[in-house]
Amino acid sequence: MRILDPVAFGVVASMAAINGLFEIFRDFGIGRCIIFASDEELAATSNVSLMTNLAVGVLFSAALFLGATIIAKRMNIEENYLNAIRLLSLNPLINSAISTFDNHLQRRLLFRHKVLTEAASTTGYALIATVLAFSDCGIWSIIIAQQVAAVALTVGYYIGIAGSWKPVMSLKGVNYDKVLPMGGHFTISSVIVYIYNNLDNMAVAVLLGPQQLGYYSRSYNYAMMSSGPFGNLIAKITGPLYTKLAGSVDKLSQAVRTVYVVFGIFVPPTFMFGIIFARDLVLLAVGLKWLPMVLPLQILMIFSALRLISSSASNVFPALGKHRMISLLPLVYLLSLALLVYPGTKWLGITGTCLAVLATAVVGGSISMIAATRMLKLDIMSCVKPLIKASVFCVSAWFIFRYVLVSTDNSMSWLGVRMTIYVLLYASFAVLIMKKELMELPFINDIWMNYRG
Repeated sequence: MRILDPVAFGVVASMAAINGLFEIFRDFGIGRCIIFASDEELAATSNVSLMTNLAVGVLFSAALFLGATIIAKRMNIEENYLNAIRLLSLNPLINSAISTFDNHLQRRLLFRHKVLTEAASTTGYALIATVLAFSDCGIWSIIIAQQVAAVALTVGYYIGIAGSWKPVMSLKGVNYDKVLPMGGHFTISSVIVYIYNNLDNMAVAVLLGPQQLGYYSRSYNYAMMSSGPFGNLIAKITGPLYTKLAGSVDKLSQAVRTVYVVFGIFVPPTFMFGIIFARDLVLLAVGLKWLPMVLPLQILMIFSALRLISSSASNVFPALGKHRMISLLPLVYLLSLALLVYPGTKWLGITGTCLAVLATAVVGGSISMIAATRMLKLDIMSCVKPLIKASVFCVSAWFIFRYVLVSTDNSMSWLGVRMTIYVLLYASFAVLIMKKELMELPFINDIWMNYRG
């Protein structure tokens, strides 16, 4: 980001939005069914998922490659980026097997291997992109690094499951009566989620151009940096966990409530840290030219926190067999964004885009939590109370660091002091005000051990 122009990131973000169509139809929801499949159905479901992924990947990459000129024109991308678009069109094919292998790892709870593989892939991406950027490769540094990292991720995932599953090109053994309805809802959900995830990018690209999209996409990625990996981990653990506990409503309710207690203790203060020190972190990490992303980043940090908090509720619905909720909840997010994103972006630029996205998390997340707690007959206040307590600290901390602990000193030492003060303040607050919640943390281990046992 220090070396490359924001336009390069805008071009990559534009193609990522288009490539996201592949994520919808890559296996028509069959891959997600792997997580909820029985042991007897696992291999057959995985085979069908992989075959569908590969076929759709080939077709989609071919279509994007042939349509590169049209894409460039519609997305306001200059012709000198045409070859970059053609190379980016190969991403669906390169990524085609990742989904099946990833879901298979989740189904078998091989999270250690998954995390190590993802860490290696991400590190490789960072090293390759940095070296190529310093070598004046421009946008190619991002594209090549992405594609090498995707290949490494695919190979790493497969190594983790090679001992338990060997792909076979066969359509036999699948419980289609179960897979097709569930996969259909997952596909409908994916269509809605795709539109939701890319409607903001499309609005910025069309109304404001690739440079502003570069600022917005980087703000979004930075905001999701904290919640993305943790949220994915929580969602992928709670899927098989909730499915097994669904036979006992009491056990499932306890697990869901405990997850919300954990979120209440850790999520609000973590994201408020990012909000308070956003300007300092942007200057430190990527430099002065990226300052326009500070306010959007702060708004999207709130969105990211709310999305993380509501993430575990989504797995309650398939675990309880409420398949319609899989597609209905994303529709709420989409309708909220569709109503707000155009006027917000038109009137307030990328700040308005961020506010529109934040509003969807408030509406959709609230509905998700209320629906999940009602199905489990949980007192919603028992889930929300830890969040309210932590939010009181966050508001207080905002005023302290906004109006008290301020100075013209921009040195690293003063920044370190302020960060240390923030951590100590929250540690004191948690010990004094959130004793009850802290005492519940050992229940996480009990729930996990009972599940594994």
